[in-house]
Amino acid sequence: MQARINLGLALLRWERSRAHHDPAWPVDPRLTGRSRRALEGWSRQVRLLLAVTTLAVAVAALGFDRGGPARLAGVAVLVALVPVTIRQARRVAVWPYVPAMVARDPWLGTSVASAVLSVVAFAAWLVLPVTGLDPVLDPLWAGLAGIVVLGWPALALLRLLAETWRGRAGRALEQFALVPQERMARRNAVVTRWILVGRAWSAQLALTAGAVTVDPRGAVVALAVPYVLIRTVRKGDGAQGDRWLTVAYGLLVVAGAGCAAGGLTAWVWGWRVGLGAKAAVVLVFVVRAARAWWRGAPGPWRPSLLMCEDRLDGEARASVSLGPQVRQAFAYARGVVLAYGEPQGPRVVGVTGSISALGELRLIAGQEVWEAVGRDPRVAVFAADTLRRRYWVEVRGVAVPEGDMLRVTPKQVLVSEFPGRHQRR
Repeated sequence: MQARINLGLALLRWERSRAHHDPAWPVDPRLTGRSRRALEGWSRQVRLLLAVTTLAVAVAALGFDRGGPARLAGVAVLVALVPVTIRQARRVAVWPYVPAMVARDPWLGTSVASAVLSVVAFAAWLVLPVTGLDPVLDPLWAGLAGIVVLGWPALALLRLLAETWRGRAGRALEQFALVPQERMARRNAVVTRWILVGRAWSAQLALTAGAVTVDPRGAVVALAVPYVLIRTVRKGDGAQGDRWLTVAYGLLVVAGAGCAAGGLTAWVWGWRVGLGAKAAVVLVFVVRAARAWWRGAPGPWRPSLLMCEDRLDGEARASVSLGPQVRQAFAYARGVVLAYGEPQGPRVVGVTGSISALGELRLIAGQEVWEAVGRDPRVAVFAADTLRRRYWVEVRGVAVPEGDMLRVTPKQVLVSEFPGRHQRR
């Protein structure tokens, strides 16, 4: 089961979230991750601030004839970018590794380069006269404004399309469908089907645009896209239960039929229905993504794919045994702490637990822990024997719901002593 899930991810050309980090580097991955977030945060802040300022300056200059004060406000925004840049630059603790990080993660470099280009384009745009434009300079003025305002959406759309068409989603879905009883396979299958929806939508839009340009009757080819999508989905029936996917499939069929009818019969309402259905698919995706983000659940995007690093089926067995020290620590511990993953970061909570005869942990936890384990079953359990031998234990493993308890299969155990009185310094 584990091999099929990971094979499906390989067919999708899935990569870990730490693509910017090389494990061979003698640096903590948390430092490179913090540096990457600082660079991406700076890029987003700069592009958003300049885009809003460009629109405000254009409206003030062309709509209210306030070109001079508007340009001064734009210069003030450029000056305000200096403290923002310094603040984010201080968070980058591994500057010597930044070029290598950019080389390993091209989208990180593209984001930073786009922000730098926006700053240059905005500064050049402010130099040009805002009112009384010369016909020769008018295209240049509009082009620079377009770079600042539309650069971010264009880059986001390019990345979305690139990630949507990356890998062999149909073959990956077949692998996930071979283990339909595994929840991680079902999760990856749902994400894969959303990737297929994105491919079908973009292909249908490209075919429709080409038909409108060459011959409207060619729009009938758009009907083939939902047919191929449905055949692909029928090969992988392992991901069910997402009603938004069903709605998206139906809208794609309506979009293809409407555009085909409009192209063959010159029926205006056919085109309206087809294009409206295409827009509705985008709306469904946005609503589905917003619900997933609000609930902290896996969303309809590639980062929600999850690699299977351990056996997660009901026949899972402990990779390590829990020795007497570990059992004594859990027996005499004043409290047991469970650490689990959330979209906002790792969280800890106190639980009640024991060790079964088979060497597995049995924990009683709250509902929020059960929901988090359903999204990511990898957990860590901490206990300390402070009254007897003063040592602590960390057990990392995979949590599986079983009845009214969580069964944690140990995969890695770490035992260490607390520092003595003269070692705490």
